[in-house]
Amino acid sequence: MCLILFIMALSLSFLSCSQGPTITQDGDIITISTVEHKLKASKKGISEGTFLVVGGDAMTFPECMNYLDGKLVLIKLAEAERLKTEHGNFLDRENKGNREFRRGVLTLNVIARDSKAKKTVGKVLDMIKQDKRPVVRISATDIRVFELTYKETPYRLSGGTENNSIIETIEVEQKDYPL
Repeated sequence: MCLILFIMALSLSFLSCSQGPTITQDGDIITISTVEHKLKASKKGISEGTFLVVGGDAMTFPECMNYLDGKLVLIKLAEAERLKTEHGNFLDRENKGNREFRRGVLTLNVIARDSKAKKTVGKVLDMIKQDKRPVVRISATDIRVFELTYKETPYRLSGGTENNSIIETIEVEQKDYPL
């Protein structure tokens, strides 16, 4: 009997973690809740587009920030194609196009709306670890977090809250963009 209760509790715990956060909106104020986190954020706008992902990582430290599903470093695909046409491999630091590339880079701290988006973000991060440069189509709600509680303790936010996005949808259009 104890084993059955343990398995049921484990299953419910797994389901609550894999489904993504609970996200509610009241006007321009968005509340995001996970098992250990509660955030309040202001809506900045909607972003949609196709991007070349040039970097990224999972967010695991500090623990109070692990509500994030990852950090993506990207550039608009149209800009990447222009730089490639004009300069070749613009990711090479010695390339004349690298300075222009760095000015166009966008770093997003991402929160996946649901399990499908979370799984795709994970796949994109795995591609980055394999030195691939995926092309993704993203639809996101851009937010600025102004209040964070982790394990019922309020945290003071001192920066890095400007480029947070709730990923509504993310699709991999190309697994490795050639330069």
